[in-house]
Amino acid sequence: MRSALDASVRQARTVDSASHRAWPLPAGPWAQAQTWVDLAFLHWPVDPEALRRLLPPELPLDTYDGTAWLGLVPFRITDMRMRGLPPVPRLSATPELNARTYVTVDGKPGVWFFTLDASSRWFVEAAKRLYRLPYERARMTCERR
Repeated sequence: MRSALDASVRQARTVDSASHRAWPLPAGPWAQAQTWVDLAFLHWPVDPEALRRLLPPELPLDTYDGTAWLGLVPFRITDMRMRGLPPVPRLSATPELNARTYVTVDGKPGVWFFTLDASSRWFVEAAKRLYRLPYERARMTCERR
């Protein structure tokens, strides 16, 4: 099992290689890091009009061959930390499930989250306030088999 220091070093190095990105990284320094493990991307084709009604009218839905996609993404967040600090035991990990679709704004693809559910009350409240994302607290656990 890797240590918190190993995770912090690995996380900080992720911005060292940006040649694969279609757009440059933001100019400011990163503020927060986390690692996603035991991740699954589960997607279902959906009628674009059904999803479009759930989005703000000014937000263009992204489709592939005329089909929109609804995604459910379950995973565990580990080693969550603020820049310059180590992960805080018992506060740095939580299971999460997000429900999403895909959008494009000004030619850039993005993700629209219908909801992001996590079991950590602390994480949900912090994410709602800092990032203004639709986080909700949920009773959930992850079990690896």
